[in-house]
Amino acid sequence: MIKQVMEIDAELLSRLDSNIQQIKEGLQKINAVPQTKYLSVAEFMEHTKISRWKFDLLIKEGLLAYRKIGRKYYINIDQVTKYFNGEMTLS
Repeated sequence: MIKQVMEIDAELLSRLDSNIQQIKEGLQKINAVPQTKYLSVAEFMEHTKISRWKFDLLIKEGLLAYRKIGRKYYINIDQVTKYFNGEMTLS
């Protein structure tokens, strides 16, 4: 077995330690931010008691904020509240 010994000066070691601290702080901030919950189309329709036809109409009219990943739609859970507050009215 071959062992290698590297000599690291104090300044480099200090910078590495500082970088590790910054990474740890960044990770703590990410974990502190509440993650936004998304619903599938079926879950959104179940919560709002609407049909697929009405869901498609809300999308077409631009009243429903959504994310499309691949072929699937995901709706922010806040959109349910918006729907029940009457902010999504079809023309």
